[in-house]
Amino acid sequence: MQFTVDNFFAPIRATTQNRLAALQRDTAGEETPVYNALAAGGGPTREAANMLARTAESPEGRAQMLNEADKLDGVDPKLATLFRELAKRGAPKFGISEGMRSLDRQKQMVAQGKSQTMNSRHLHGNAVDIHLLGPDGKPDWTFDRYRDFYENHVNPLAQEMGVPITWGGNWKTLKDGVHFQLG
Repeated sequence: MQFTVDNFFAPIRATTQNRLAALQRDTAGEETPVYNALAAGGGPTREAANMLARTAESPEGRAQMLNEADKLDGVDPKLATLFRELAKRGAPKFGISEGMRSLDRQKQMVAQGKSQTMNSRHLHGNAVDIHLLGPDGKPDWTFDRYRDFYENHVNPLAQEMGVPITWGGNWKTLKDGVHFQLG
């Protein structure tokens, strides 16, 4: 199973960053007491612990895991719940590229031409950027895939949940297929 924020955090979302670090295998390959306790629990918790262990086997995997864990921090709970629910319902595999942004990060995005405003919804946790994963597990930036993702997955679920959503791919200028925001 591919590691994503949603399939990892669904069973153990309430864990803190410190507990996540404690779950990782150390450099000698031994399992931590917290890992062992979760793995002994069975069910979804065991699955999450095993997935974490596989992901945490390399320094790159650990870095990715900790980085992904932070990407929904500060995002409006309705928006975060929408994207977690998408993963549960079998939407195409995706990852969260960016959620809440600092003012410095927004300035950088404007300077690079990736954003046209200093009033981004990212600054208040009301937007997320995603990346769809291709069959090889790498990000696929094909615009039509993001349109399909919005039309057939995000928008119907958002309507069902009563979450007003705007897709950046529908904007008149700077079409931003990876961008989803409240409103």
